[in-house]
Amino acid sequence: MLSLFFVLPLLSLAAAFHPLSPYNFTSTRLFLSPGRQRHAATGAVSNTGAAYIFIAGGVLSTGAATAALAVLDVSKRQFLTPELQMSTTRDGAAIGSAHDVVAVAGGKGPTGLLTSVEVFNVTSMAPVRQFVIAARSDMVAVSMRHWIVFLGGRSAFPYVASADVDVLDVRSMTMSTFKLAESRAFPAAAALGDKIYVAGGDRNAAT
Repeated sequence: MLSLFFVLPLLSLAAAFHPLSPYNFTSTRLFLSPGRQRHAATGAVSNTGAAYIFIAGGVLSTGAATAALAVLDVSKRQFLTPELQMSTTRDGAAIGSAHDVVAVAGGKGPTGLLTSVEVFNVTSMAPVRQFVIAARSDMVAVSMRHWIVFLGGRSAFPYVASADVDVLDVRSMTMSTFKLAESRAFPAAAALGDKIYVAGGDRNAAT
């Protein structure tokens, strides 16, 4: 299984894959320092056409969670310095993008599961808005057209699976809430056409 960013023992190595054919990949190694795990990543393009990868939160090799929002400039193949900062540390957050917007949702913070969604403008690299959702971590984020959708996850203590779905419309900057047919922690999801497909997950996320 290929992943855009993968964890090695030092937790600091990232790999950018460049497809040459459907069955052949070359990779460029880039170092994300300090290394981290339980982070989330998404790609986004600014209004000027610049392409970036945003990497939100996670847990450092020291065991401490981070509030960093690392940004990789794809054309320059280097991380921007200094890293952007979210309003709180986030362990197990979800991140998605649509148009000129990146949104980071949930995760575990210093005092428990988080209810906040932090929205950043890609062109200005600045925070623009916050929303409140049901507290949870380990969601999955899917982007489709002008929507960023956060699905499932683990809700408040003791950890249980969630059926919550939060949809950010980046055109109107409004948030809507729906429910999955059943609760899912750690689900997988993908968007294709005008549909979002949600697969698997854990109904009982107490562990």
